[in-house]
Amino acid sequence: MSTMMRLPMLFSHLPSKGFRPARVQKEILAQFMDQFALRTRHLDAPGIMADWKRRTSTIGTRVRVETRHQIVKGRAIDVDEAGTCG
Repeated sequence: MSTMMRLPMLFSHLPSKGFRPARVQKEILAQFMDQFALRTRHLDAPGIMADWKRRTSTIGTRVRVETRHQIVKGRAIDVDEAGTCG
């Protein structure tokens, strides 16, 4: 089940009437941070990068990157540690 699907369950204990928005925002943030800490405690960075490379549709395709000062055209051949195609 995706995180978005679990959100209603995470906050089902919050009252539906008469709640203060700031209090609800704090509760949502606290629960998000708890979940984030659990999910990032044991990151598998090499596994994440390998999965990213398998899923990206950019590698092997012709790309065009425009910046304020230049236009670079070429073929994306890999993804570096920062997630940038090179």
